[in-house]
Amino acid sequence: MRPYDVKSDDDLVAMESDNHPQDSRVWSILNQADKVSLHAPVGHQVAWFEIPRDQFNAIVDWYMKDQRP
Repeated sequence: MRPYDVKSDDDLVAMESDNHPQDSRVWSILNQADKVSLHAPVGHQVAWFEIPRDQFNAIVDWYMKDQRP
């Protein structure tokens, strides 16, 4: 299962990991059933913030979409 496809807590539990990368020196993402949390590197002014999953997926869809030159 891809993190993109998580729709429930059961889906989340079935994943290999809910957090990537697991390194406190870089930005990381924590997947949850209804939201996505982005966590800043240690010492960053903002510790973390959350985005509703559907809105995060819309951003990913746009980011991955081919764009005309």
